[in-house]
Amino acid sequence: MASPWLTWLLPLGARPDPGAAAWRKADWIGQLLFVTGIGAMAYALIEAGDRGWGSALVLGPLGGSVLVLATDQFWHGDALARVGAGITIEDVARQDEPEPVREAVAALLGESAYKKAAGELREEIAVMPAPSQVVADLEELVAAG
Repeated sequence: MASPWLTWLLPLGARPDPGAAAWRKADWIGQLLFVTGIGAMAYALIEAGDRGWGSALVLGPLGGSVLVLATDQFWHGDALARVGAGITIEDVARQDEPEPVREAVAALLGESAYKKAAGELREEIAVMPAPSQVVADLEELVAAG
């Protein structure tokens, strides 16, 4: 059973783009950051009931999850910029200044290339199966052994 969601769920290296002939590489690092951050947060929340919120086995993973998920945001922002659907302000010192942020927002709203690239991403996402379909496909795979 070859389902298009499989390479999104499990990063197998490449996935077909239903709207074009080109293939894009799976985002291994982004997926690893996200899964690690969510996993660490889930572990901390589960363990807090037994160990208490002051335990190092709760605070460590909880703090680590915040750091990893923050890194995940920068990684995905850079990925949006690479495909032309976003802008990053590379100079860390200028990221909190209003002028570069205003310029980036004005460019995103005013230049049609960003809208076009974001629309292409929206179309890719629109053809992906609903989570309920992914669950049904997983159940079918498990049942088939």
